[in-house]
Amino acid sequence: MKYLLSCVFSILFFCNTINAQIITNCTPPYDNATSLVNLLVDGVPFSNATLTGFDCAAGFFDGTNTNLDLSSGFAMCTGGIDMLTGLGANTQGTGSDPDLVTQLQLVNSASTTVNNVIVLEFDFEPNSDQIAFQYVFGSEEYPGYTCSDFNDIFGFFLSGPGINGPFSNNGINLAMIPDPNNPGSYTDTPVMINSINSGVSSSGNNGPCDDIDENWQDYAVFFTNNPNEETVNMPGFTVPLTATSSVIPCETYHIKLALANVSDQALQSAVFLLENSFSSTGTFIESSSDYGPWSGNDTTLVEGCFDGELTFGLTETIQTDYVIDFVVGGTATEGVDFETMGSQAIISAGDLLTSIPLVPFYDGIVEGNETLSVFATVTDGCAEEEMEFNFLIVDRMPMYMDSLPDTAFCPGDLAITINPSISGGIQPMSYQWLYNGATYSNQEIITIQPNNIGFYTFQANGLCDSEVSDSFESYLLEPELPLTILSTYNSIEACLGDVLNTEILLAGGIGEPDFMWYIDGLPYNDTLNFTVPTELPYDYNLELIVSDQCSNSTSDQFRFNVVDCIKANVFTPNADGQNDFFYLNFGDVVDNVRISIYNRWGELVYTSINYELCDENSGNHCWDGTHISGGETCIEGSYFYTIELLDGRNHKGFFTLFRD
Repeated sequence: MKYLLSCVFSILFFCNTINAQIITNCTPPYDNATSLVNLLVDGVPFSNATLTGFDCAAGFFDGTNTNLDLSSGFAMCTGGIDMLTGLGANTQGTGSDPDLVTQLQLVNSASTTVNNVIVLEFDFEPNSDQIAFQYVFGSEEYPGYTCSDFNDIFGFFLSGPGINGPFSNNGINLAMIPDPNNPGSYTDTPVMINSINSGVSSSGNNGPCDDIDENWQDYAVFFTNNPNEETVNMPGFTVPLTATSSVIPCETYHIKLALANVSDQALQSAVFLLENSFSSTGTFIESSSDYGPWSGNDTTLVEGCFDGELTFGLTETIQTDYVIDFVVGGTATEGVDFETMGSQAIISAGDLLTSIPLVPFYDGIVEGNETLSVFATVTDGCAEEEMEFNFLIVDRMPMYMDSLPDTAFCPGDLAITINPSISGGIQPMSYQWLYNGATYSNQEIITIQPNNIGFYTFQANGLCDSEVSDSFESYLLEPELPLTILSTYNSIEACLGDVLNTEILLAGGIGEPDFMWYIDGLPYNDTLNFTVPTELPYDYNLELIVSDQCSNSTSDQFRFNVVDCIKANVFTPNADGQNDFFYLNFGDVVDNVRISIYNRWGELVYTSINYELCDENSGNHCWDGTHISGGETCIEGSYFYTIELLDGRNHKGFFTLFRD
């Protein structure tokens, strides 16, 4: 019958796992005894920690989002701790434990066979006369096997000086039920399925529960019914209970935390132990920061905005003042960078706590991060411990933001991302975007679409009253005319030394264009117009590519030929159609060329002030070999010429006139 019910429960557990919020971890470092004991103890020296059981039988749990009322700690589960989150049980028969068997015998349990045994044990030295820790016991045996023979068992078995009980090494079991009528007192009844439950027998037979304690129904006040298993995969568990015992300070004790199934391996049970709850009366120092809830770091202070605090405490009251000396250090200067703290923390008689505030000053100076360190010596009654607390003081920086430029959409653009550049301020930040006066987004970075042109306003708010804001306009770019290259010439011949400039104009396009001239596909010049080199003869075959702000582009081809001009040709003015006119090459970039021609006796026979107009084919504006004064034919022979250009260049030369 139990097997059938366990199948039904398994289905129910599976259905409820989607809501399980407990977090478990049995991977390193939570897979060994030392790490688990470190989770439990608080300032109590321990040694010789051992863990026996099976893989993932014990590990860390986070109960923050559960109804266990335990924030975190370590858990032991006879089905492996992963089943607490709704995963299947990992059951393994792991032998027996004599103390668990003895406890079952002492309560007259019908079955004393244990399975899936898990044991964590260690030695420790208490620093006061009492130890205590908190725990919760839960089981799948609830509610179907209340007051049955399936009475899963656990125990916290303490042995050592002054301890005298029925368990190994004269140990006692600390997992005892509190007396509901006398707070602070305990009954002689151990915590188990048949002692703490809902107060209702599952079968209607109260006998197995009555055999343990006839007042078992009164203990239902310590039970939490969890039928929907929304946060923990257990249908029932106890409220947080406290295990405690008197001890002799500074002596060595041994404790064994043990858990097991009873009778069979089905339907699992678990014990949850609260982190840092294993303690004995002593002193402690804790640090905190007002900035902690936002920064996740309790040691960060902000000038003039977020303070810190050191809390000095005792785990139980004493009847005299208790003084803890401390020393202040670090890179920050006391009384200059933060308020004077003194050198002593005094816990008044009958009190448990006193606090020292850590108040950094706001000085408006950018100093970079500074440190405030506090060193103190505390004692637990057995030994002294040097403690160090380090706080980081950060500047309270004004908040700045680069101005948001107006944003233009090119034709065909799909979206533009706006990412404000913010510096300073105190994190975390909150953000708000308004579009045409209405709320648009609460994110820092937004994406805007071409159909959302208009006015955008941005505001960022940080802690410590820091804020910035700005606005911009988005608009569409539409070209009036297509992007076009206009030029005076695409091909021109220049002489050596000529001043030759490109003459390019642009029309149409969008925004400021980019330019690049190329020779044979290689970049040559990135300006629209430039001076073409004419120091050496060269044939410049160039391509100009222009792109506008919206990546529209156009191109054109240009040829600038630099040649060695001003060479007289053969001059034969005999009307045979060849070389009938005196022609010199001045290139395409000169004007107002002054020329004078003299015969061998130095007589001026021809002159002109615009000889660049000479057309060698038609003869217009060219010398045809006649005398300037009377128009008579000049005789054959040698002639001398001079040329003057407007840029100051002068040329001289000779030629021979032939008529045959």
